[in-house]
Amino acid sequence: MKYFNITAQVYRLYDPHKQHLLINEVFIATSSEDAIRQFKNSYSPSIEYYIVKVHSAEEIPQDAA
Repeated sequence: MKYFNITAQVYRLYDPHKQHLLINEVFIATSSEDAIRQFKNSYSPSIEYYIVKVHSAEEIPQDAA
């Protein structure tokens, strides 16, 4: 499994001005596509946020200690 940092643009559904926010969240997944799917599944049923766009899904390198 790998770690992926997802960066996405969202807004709160109850914000009358629809001010966009950039959020980052880390997911453990086998691929970037799987990480994006996990991200969308965690926010799509949300009654608080609307996903405008997923900007990136970057793998976080794991240091070999």
